[in-house]
Amino acid sequence: MRGTVSETSGRRYPTKMVCAAFGVPRSSLYAALDREDDGSSGTPVTRCRPGPKPKIPDPELLEKIRKVIQESPFQGEGHRKIHARLRLQDVHVSRKRVLRITREAGLLACRPTAGPKKAHDGKIITESPNEMWGTDATRFLIGRGEDAEWVWLFLTVDHFNFDPIGFEVSFSGDRFHAFAAVEAAVRERFGQIEPGVARGVALRSDLGSVYTSSFFTHRVKALGLQQSYAYVREPECNGVVERFNRLIKEQCLWVEEFRDLEDARTKIAAFIERYRHNWLLERHGYRTPAQVLEQAMEVAA
Repeated sequence: MRGTVSETSGRRYPTKMVCAAFGVPRSSLYAALDREDDGSSGTPVTRCRPGPKPKIPDPELLEKIRKVIQESPFQGEGHRKIHARLRLQDVHVSRKRVLRITREAGLLACRPTAGPKKAHDGKIITESPNEMWGTDATRFLIGRGEDAEWVWLFLTVDHFNFDPIGFEVSFSGDRFHAFAAVEAAVRERFGQIEPGVARGVALRSDLGSVYTSSFFTHRVKALGLQQSYAYVREPECNGVVERFNRLIKEQCLWVEEFRDLEDARTKIAAFIERYRHNWLLERHGYRTPAQVLEQAMEVAA
């Protein structure tokens, strides 16, 4: 019926009208046409892409995408960041085209499935630096084989630009090393350790024993920090540092080999420096944490 001429108008019935009448999506019709034989060679008919031809053909763009993925200092970046890195190289193409090509080539990063909706829906991202920091701990292995040992990594991350401003590596996951990561963050942002120097900064953490201990609470209070605890069974409240924990595991802790504690400190510090100047933040227009902080400081000045 698609090629039938209307007796009333003298024109062919439009594809949209025919599909609507039979309740068939147009995409299904076009897909069926692509699978039709041409009647002579026995091979499927290959339809050309409608519209004007792009300046960069798909095969050439695919090579550029592969090069971006290979040269990126990070693993598992999605099509949005690939698109942003292409723009930085003065390659201007549609983001949806990048998505299509990466999907067809099997280059899309895996995405975690969404879990059940949680009660916490508050906003934890700040609009300027040093409003709220998040702190948390994770563990990783150093050494190899039977000599491998678990060690602790404590982190403090600024909620504004996702900047890991303080960390501590130790064999013990106690309150003293937990505070050392916060102390390192205060020294990084304020240049000194003295009473009240960090006044006005909220410190988000879970209700772990190290963060509720009298030693930790008294020390952070002396620095001027105001503790802000996450809701019980609501890790989203501390989602910034939790997300960075996953990132540093995927990009550093699970891919590097650490000989000892000092080697771990050196490699983690090198990764953090690389992250600050190379990781792209979608929320901030695909700029790096260092660029975001620099602009914020210029505006504040």
